[in-house]
Amino acid sequence: MMTKKTVFLAVLMAAAGSALFALDLSFGAGIWTGATANKMSSEDKNITVPAGMLYPFTGQYLPVIATPAKIALNYTVNDNDIGGFFFVDCEYAELTLGYLCQVGTVSKITTPMVSGDPQLDSFLAQSSTQGNKNYVSHLFNIDVLGKYPVAMSEQLTLFPALGLMFRIPVGGNENSDYKHEANWGLGIKLGGGMDLHVSEHVYIRGELLCYFELAADKEINVPEYADQLSVFQPENGTAFTVKSEGYYIQPQVKLAVGYKL
Repeated sequence: MMTKKTVFLAVLMAAAGSALFALDLSFGAGIWTGATANKMSSEDKNITVPAGMLYPFTGQYLPVIATPAKIALNYTVNDNDIGGFFFVDCEYAELTLGYLCQVGTVSKITTPMVSGDPQLDSFLAQSSTQGNKNYVSHLFNIDVLGKYPVAMSEQLTLFPALGLMFRIPVGGNENSDYKHEANWGLGIKLGGGMDLHVSEHVYIRGELLCYFELAADKEINVPEYADQLSVFQPENGTAFTVKSEGYYIQPQVKLAVGYKL
């Protein structure tokens, strides 16, 4: 014999199913490409320059007494992006799960040290600028977009879109966020798109969007600098704390094929 709770759940599930089909559910897959511009600046880290130490960045000895100092890390990354994604659409919202590969260059890498001693600071400045490095990163992305479709004709629908994207580094080379343990980023995404209906159930979707990062993992570990930094007895380990004055901007072009249920 069915209880009142069982009847209620059955009615609720039936209503939810009817609502979902009423929203013109569809799904699909596609490719996306674009570019990313990223600037990172860290807070100053307190260190101690030991007396007569062998300075690891230049291989020279420092003829000084033990001196308090500060060190920071700054760099920019510019890369080209390409990947694939799956999406589920319910007319006014779109959920996307995607993979993105980024290939580019890390440049303007500086590790400025300041002690307040003019002679020592002049010596330390000799190696504050590093050469460019290759950048390869692999990301898993989750997008949730709200959109408002406007039918221009039976075949063409346009829509503005606004939402959030969450990115998680899942691999990369020694210069990537993955190796630096910058584990996540969250930002706003805006733009628009179009659906070109080629049949009753099949459509082609194109989107032009831009991601602006609002928050990210604040602690960055840089393995290639960890050994060098350890001789300076840095406070709170060798990780750098990211300032909020940087930026992470990612324009995207997406092309997909969708199927409407």
